[in-house]
Amino acid sequence: MMKSLCGALLLGAASGKIYFQETFETDPFADNRWVVSQWKQDTGEAGELSWSGGNWNVNNHKGLRTTQDAKFYAVSSKLHEEFNNDGKTLVFGVSVKNEQNIDCGGEYVKLLPPNFDQ
Repeated sequence: MMKSLCGALLLGAASGKIYFQETFETDPFADNRWVVSQWKQDTGEAGELSWSGGNWNVNNHKGLRTTQDAKFYAVSSKLHEEFNNDGKTLVFGVSVKNEQNIDCGGEYVKLLPPNFDQ
């Protein structure tokens, strides 16, 4: 299952400010841009993520890829700066590519406070 997180947080309509954007052009783990959680690591329930284009790669685009079925995955990346969207529209985009026939599964994204311990 390929989970490509190419998201941008925008404030405002056409003239919004980008607070976070990830294109995965370079290895997200090499420079610690993305931190894998220790959650479920000691129980054997956590799967390993890789930086990959997946089975159906187009133009060498890459993302975060789950490597094992029926496992939990938790990874985080910090925003470059704090934001406040009071009175403004928050636009958040994520792209996910599921490469296998799965019976059930799901993804979710959390926006966490700046003091969150990765």
